Amino acid sequence: MNCGMKKHASVAVAAFAALACGGHEANGGGTITEPLPVNRSTGDFAPAANAPRASGASTPRDVHDAYTLSDLRALESTKAWRELVEHLGDIAPAARDANWQALAEHGSTELLETLAIDQEPLHAAAVADELTKRFPTLTTSRSFMRKRAELGLRGFTACFQQSRSGVACTERLLGFVRSDPENHELAMDAGRLVSQRQFAYAAVPFFRVAVVGNADNGAMCDDEALKSATAAALTNLPGAHPLCADARKVLFACRKGR
Repeated sequence: MNCGMKKHASVAVAAFAALACGGHEANGGGTITEPLPVNRSTGDFAPAANAPRASGASTPRDVHDAYTLSDLRALESTKAWRELVEHLGDIAPAARDANWQALAEHGSTELLETLAIDQEPLHAAAVADELTKRFPTLTTSRSFMRKRAELGLRGFTACFQQSRSGVACTERLLGFVRSDPENHELAMDAGRLVSQRQFAYAAVPFFRVAVVGNADNGAMCDDEALKSATAAALTNLPGAHPLCADARKVLFACRKGR
């Protein structure tokens, strides 16, 4: 598995990296996939001039007009999810109370639902990842994080399908999983996906997230993909290799949990 093979990753993989950073990239079909655009100077989402608007969306205001909580509620009532999420940052951090949090959770989750239908899964996964970085309190929402995990697995499955080496997909998926460290099932599912698409030992870091520090790891430790990954690392890699260290930590955590 040569890291130099990254340069052969498909355009779709490059698109995922660009989308996760708030950029634009043409996909293999020549169309442009557009994430929620980000104002580089303020860090806020900014409406795209030519972006498709959600059903019921109102006419966009001047970018200098900040939306109020009442405005966001009005957008929620008309299911204008994209515009709602674009303007969550208009509310000052000190004013982001439980009402704002509820709007953020509902709007962001519904936006992901819409993207899952209307866009490539890579796009939806990138937006989900960006939203957790922009609004960290979303990580406390079970509904949002559940949808993020679902779209992430779908998006990275597509990433591997469109990549020649899969190296870039594996690296980005690991970052995606580490951003939700308490979701052990996500880590297990991601590990299984990687073990199917890469050398088995490439999945070891994912299984480490799944079982280390997880008191209820018994069934996970019995998983055949986990066993194959740790055995492959310890059999095929030099003893000082980081993946061997991870494999030993996985095995130790599994023995400790017995």
